[in-house]
Amino acid sequence: MRIDPTCPVDVQKCDLTGDDNGRVRAYVSLCNCSGCALIALEGNAQWLDAHGEVQIETSFSMDSMSIETGEIFPLTVAASLPSRSVGLEICFTRAQFADGNEWTGSAESLRDFPDPVNLPGSLVNALVAEAGSDAVCCAQETESGDWLCICGRWNDRANESCMRCRRDKSDTLFRFSAESVWHFSPQHGSNDVEIPVVENAGYENYSTEPEITVHRSGNMKRILVAVLLAAVFACAALGVRTYRFRRTHAAGLMPTSYISTTLNI
Repeated sequence: MRIDPTCPVDVQKCDLTGDDNGRVRAYVSLCNCSGCALIALEGNAQWLDAHGEVQIETSFSMDSMSIETGEIFPLTVAASLPSRSVGLEICFTRAQFADGNEWTGSAESLRDFPDPVNLPGSLVNALVAEAGSDAVCCAQETESGDWLCICGRWNDRANESCMRCRRDKSDTLFRFSAESVWHFSPQHGSNDVEIPVVENAGYENYSTEPEITVHRSGNMKRILVAVLLAAVFACAALGVRTYRFRRTHAAGLMPTSYISTTLNI
């Protein structure tokens, strides 16, 4: 992804649609990540081909707004393109706030950052239990000091807290790095979920033996209960000449929960 980590406006989601007349429209969800109401916003929409090259650049301007901190608001941009196989890159150039402050940026301010790594369901459940429902990835830091918060927002090296969720940089990097998240107990998520062992992933100290012990203990208890029940039914059978079996349908398994994430463009 190419973003300006200092920009106080986030692209949360983008849906692209096209028509038979060669016109492409993008419905974009934005978020005001600043600490003050947003009253005006300007920027450019760069429409990319399959190779990431800019085909067309269109501009947009929004004013007379009052978007509060953390509020999601829509942006719709369109372009006439010969193909529906396009991508979109948003570049904000100016944001004005109710307190008089103004932020400016340019295409030259955009930098390449890796997309957050998708976690297995067990780790997502454990991470959400530890950090909150907005947690979607592990925290990480680049060699230059830019850092990825667990909410999925890349932040500039100078930011001591996440611009989107306000989490503290040092605490987040320490508590929710890949190594820390991997060692979270799966009991915080589904009882039926086990953390997979990943080879050569830098987690050599991780062991699933406690999980195995718990499962074995549970299996032994179920076996003992089954033996006792069998003995009770056997004794009851000796006291009567006939008995009937009552048949019941097995109970259905509870479905696992799904956590879906959207791809930020």
